[in-house]
Amino acid sequence: MTATSKRWRWLAETALGAAALLMLLPLLYMTVSSFKTMKENAKPLSLPGSLNWDNYGTVFAESNVFRMFGNSLFVTTVSMILIVIVGSMAGYVIGRSRKRWANGVYLFFLSGMMIPFIGSIVPMYQMVKSLHMIDNLLLLILIPIGGAMPMVILIYTGFVKSVPRELEESAHIDGSGFLRTYFHIVFPLLLPATSAVVITNIIALWNDFMTPLLFISSESKHTIALGIYAFMSEKTKDWGAVYALTTVTVMPLVLVFLFGQKQFYKGITSGAVKG
Repeated sequence: MTATSKRWRWLAETALGAAALLMLLPLLYMTVSSFKTMKENAKPLSLPGSLNWDNYGTVFAESNVFRMFGNSLFVTTVSMILIVIVGSMAGYVIGRSRKRWANGVYLFFLSGMMIPFIGSIVPMYQMVKSLHMIDNLLLLILIPIGGAMPMVILIYTGFVKSVPRELEESAHIDGSGFLRTYFHIVFPLLLPATSAVVITNIIALWNDFMTPLLFISSESKHTIALGIYAFMSEKTKDWGAVYALTTVTVMPLVLVFLFGQKQFYKGITSGAVKG
């Protein structure tokens, strides 16, 4: 490697390191501020004099954090299971079909990516109201699934094309049916794509604020995002407690990404190359 190449590589690594640090600053600021007293938080750039755990005590005592976690965990888990099953099977059928209608269906699903959520709020609310489903946790599952499906099908369809057809043909010769072939042979090979789908959608589902804000009214059905909003309204001056609650809610997502990042990148790049 020449001196010029080494210099450019050093500059690129430095720039990437600076960008990573810039992305981490909000997370670091939030975590550090969660240990500050109310007086210390009045000075944003100051460090805490000591680790003040009282903010976390306030969170667990006054915010119904366990109920909010339970609601968010239920919504996120059920939604992810349905997104993976429905999206992967749709992507498998579209990716394997040689018929003309498959490309039309594929483009139809992708067209959903061009419709912004804000543009569908009014008709969606009217439809939900007519079905008497306001304040129903089921909505927090169905609506995000519909919004996520275009991107999910895009990822799975691209990845399915990288799976050799010979594996399925051998299974069919041995008498394996469609569902058995899919779940026992094809689906395990889609693990990188599934990891990418899970990580991208689990963040969106966990952080979903607009859907519960529009359709959920009961405090007992608050998800974590809506709970933080309500908690901020109550603790307008106690920012240490607000930072503590947001830290508690963000950490599960950080852990999910840290453990699944390798499969995430593999799934995204494979889908992009084969799509």
